[in-house]
Amino acid sequence: RTKLNCFEFNPSGEFKLSEISRADILYQSRKVARHVEESTMPAEAGVSSLFGKNRKFSNRGRSFRKYLGNSLMPRDIRLIDGDFDGKPVIRVRHNAIVISLENIHGILFYDRLYLFNPGNSVVSRAAKIVSTRIVAGAEGDQDHSEPFEFLVMEGIFIHVCTVLEMEYIALHPGIRKLLAELPFKLTTEMMEMLRLSKQKLKRLISRAIQIQDAIIRILGDDEDMNSMYLTDIHRSNGMDHNPWDHAYIETIFESNLQLIGELTEQGQMLVQTITDSENLIGIHLRTMQNELLFVNLNLSMVMTLFQFGMLWTALFGMNVLPPKAFRQLPKSLGTFLAVVISIVVAFVLLSYLFQSLLKSRGLSCLRQSRFHLHQVLLPKRSSKNCR
Repeated sequence: RTKLNCFEFNPSGEFKLSEISRADILYQSRKVARHVEESTMPAEAGVSSLFGKNRKFSNRGRSFRKYLGNSLMPRDIRLIDGDFDGKPVIRVRHNAIVISLENIHGILFYDRLYLFNPGNSVVSRAAKIVSTRIVAGAEGDQDHSEPFEFLVMEGIFIHVCTVLEMEYIALHPGIRKLLAELPFKLTTEMMEMLRLSKQKLKRLISRAIQIQDAIIRILGDDEDMNSMYLTDIHRSNGMDHNPWDHAYIETIFESNLQLIGELTEQGQMLVQTITDSENLIGIHLRTMQNELLFVNLNLSMVMTLFQFGMLWTALFGMNVLPPKAFRQLPKSLGTFLAVVISIVVAFVLLSYLFQSLLKSRGLSCLRQSRFHLHQVLLPKRSSKNCR
């Protein structure tokens, strides 16, 4: 039989490195079921009657089979595999709770907890948190102490919320810094860093949402919440917990659901801020592109005017004789300046007319005020900002 390495916890909060096989896990989970069978089956149930099996035995048998139908099964053991990369899940059975949250894979009984893959540093940190919570909850009056399974669930939720929050805190300042610097230093490297940070943030949000879904599934099933009272069920000889009395476990799940929900909401707001900034940067870049196109248009216009002048000179200078009055121009400085000034004035006039034509056609994009990117990208200083 293959042994699985794990941390084994007892109700006092102490834990040790141990080994357990899948068969031993299933064997331990059957203890409660056998106890139910011995305490609920009457001695006369095996006596045959005139019409076959005793009807009472048949009813008890159906109830017992229904009970076993929600007991720990071999397929549940697959969730504790460290290589299992499925969605976060909390699977509640009559005599055990299977947990798979944020690299924490474990099986919880009324008096034992097994956390698998102890070589993982994440599991080691979670084990210390769970142990601390069990020790804190077990202090005081034993009659009024919290059940072992609730202390374990609180410890695991503390670890999960801490991991998510620490990852968010690690991403948040860097993203805010990039958003603050982008308006003044827009580079390809910074855009790539922002894109990678956005991807990490979206993966974090996706993990948080999956954990939320796992919690919501439990809160939506009264039978699962009742079955989580493992200690009460064990003390009552296998009888089901009061179906209307699950306020305590509901409070634990709802409080952690609210914490994860707030973190998810903050992350989604930050992702939306990044998306808005990317859109504004795209608008800014397209505006700059339009300005460059307009500069190119002006240069083309100037070149066209020069080429027109060169064409005029080539055609009429070689093939058409100038008037007699211009054949013998006086060679003086005044005449030279007059010719140059007239050419410049003509060029400016033609440029103005061409520019007016572009404006009338809606092709000119000259603006009175520039688009200031920093005025729309700088984060607003308000109390509603994410932590």
